[in-house]
Amino acid sequence: MRHSRTSMTGVLICVVLLACGKATDNEILERGKLLENNGEYVKAMTNYGILSKAYPESPLRAEAILREGLIAYYHQGDKETAQSCFSKGAAEYENSQIGQGCQRMQEFINSELAADSTETSYMVGLAYADILEDFSTGIAILKNVAERFPESSRAPAALFMAGFIAANSEKNYDEAKQLYTRFLKVYPDHEMAASVQWELKNLGKDINDLPEIDKITKNTEK
Repeated sequence: MRHSRTSMTGVLICVVLLACGKATDNEILERGKLLENNGEYVKAMTNYGILSKAYPESPLRAEAILREGLIAYYHQGDKETAQSCFSKGAAEYENSQIGQGCQRMQEFINSELAADSTETSYMVGLAYADILEDFSTGIAILKNVAERFPESSRAPAALFMAGFIAANSEKNYDEAKQLYTRFLKVYPDHEMAASVQWELKNLGKDINDLPEIDKITKNTEK
């Protein structure tokens, strides 16, 4: 019943918006993202649903569908709605990055790994960062895995990926340094520690200026 009321509200708002001609697809998407960032997840889902229904040809529709599915799955625990969104996105945008991301999420939900909350958070965090390129949201979710479940086998990878995204996608070297330093403090003997030390040592450097890369390039040219 809750979902029916939400759906009906979305339809009514959609009709009003179309009648008034006040909101573009971009405005609706941005409003949804703002609501999502503020933790108003039901309202965010409603906006994404409006965009999906009102602008079937919009290039922003795929993102709205994926975002609605991620919220439903991760924040609302509504697997049915999430599956519907991911299935729609995978079918309608199969050749796009978002469509392939929807396919991966759909497969994940149906796997045994989905029963593990840390695996779910890890997958959702990567979906935001890698597929939607919403780096700040992805980093926040990955950090949450490491903070809430430090003993989990997934925590080290989540912390590493949070640092890697901060450094290489956001160019936020201060945050990356904090995350990498924390990794080495909490997991000094982990198999990824050497990679973290390398990343920490070379933060902010152009890859072409690294001596290791220069050696590889010269050996390749021989």
